Amino acid sequence: MKITKNSLKALEPRAKDYVVWDDALPGFGVRIWPTGKQTYVLMYRTAGGTQRKMTVGQAAVMTPDEARDRARKALVDVRDGQDPHRDKIDRRTAETVADLHRAFMEVYSQPRVKKNTEEVYGRLWRQYLLPRFGREKLAEVTREALTKFHGELVDHPRTANMALGVMRVALNIAVERGWIAKNPALKMKQYPERRRQMVLTPEQMRALLAAMDRQPPRRWASVFLYRLLLFTGLRLREWAKAEWSWINLDAGMMSLPDTKTGARVVHFGDEVRVILLQIKSHPLSSKVWVFPNEGHTGPLTHPYNCWDDIVADTGLKGLRMHDLRHTFASYSLLSGANIKEVQQMLGHKTLRTTERYVGVFDETIRSAQSRTASTLMDAAMSGKLPGRVTAPAPRRGIRTAG
Repeated sequence: MKITKNSLKALEPRAKDYVVWDDALPGFGVRIWPTGKQTYVLMYRTAGGTQRKMTVGQAAVMTPDEARDRARKALVDVRDGQDPHRDKIDRRTAETVADLHRAFMEVYSQPRVKKNTEEVYGRLWRQYLLPRFGREKLAEVTREALTKFHGELVDHPRTANMALGVMRVALNIAVERGWIAKNPALKMKQYPERRRQMVLTPEQMRALLAAMDRQPPRRWASVFLYRLLLFTGLRLREWAKAEWSWINLDAGMMSLPDTKTGARVVHFGDEVRVILLQIKSHPLSSKVWVFPNEGHTGPLTHPYNCWDDIVADTGLKGLRMHDLRHTFASYSLLSGANIKEVQQMLGHKTLRTTERYVGVFDETIRSAQSRTASTLMDAAMSGKLPGRVTAPAPRRGIRTAG
């Protein structure tokens, strides 16, 4: 019989499911289940001779004519060498972005990358990529979807670019493993990143240190941490993860086992030694960690809330902890250090990186221009090249937490 709306109503359920075939389209039929549910099906043979039976749709939501048209299109695909049922199974079992995440972290984890790098990758996946794409099949991750995701993070351009970069590398892994044929993230345009850099003036430093003094006693570790960041120029993680076993107070040095540029030795003077002695003698100090967490089970991990309160207190909107490093670098030059010495203190591989950290003040530019003009005038009048003159900056005491 030809399957129609009326013929479907006449079909009664039995103890076991059965199929009624359509006279109008060979291989097309309807399955009647014991529960009364009716499902359109299609029987066909692949180009290799394998017999397949696939579900076309539910009779409750699709008319017989609609189901017949869908079955007819599937038969056209079969004639062209495709296997609609196999394709449907493949789509159902295809790898998801969550599978891709696991594959990515297998490749980009220790010991292949540094621990800090692994943590950054993990954060980008947890906070951005998995919530947005985690359940999607890789084949459904289109260039349009990635562009929309990138656009949603327009207010955080660096984060947006980093997340897109991680996804681009991950999708290369998917291509290598045969999960997808092409990487949709290749050659996607990224946001221009404006490097924010603030160098504190003496007045701003005074206000910042005063705001640190106003913090409650429970935040003692964070306050000491900020002071050492300012007075040494080290990276946040280099101090936040520091252990006392790395530090030789008598020799004025600290051996960092692992930094962004590898293991290195940091030298410090009396000012920093005083701060470290104050930390060591604090009632809540740890015998292991320079900056312990509240339970003394590990190093300090959340110094950000205290920093936000201090910045709000001073009114220095946009000031980052990393700007303390910029400030140290700039004042190093003002105190008479050369660029190579600043490079060593900051732990940079190249001078080019160090130069990006150094800021200058209008007053120093005017003074330098005046000295240069005066030198030129003296040379013109005397007919002799000037000798190089360097004047060491006067030493000033550094205020520390009491």
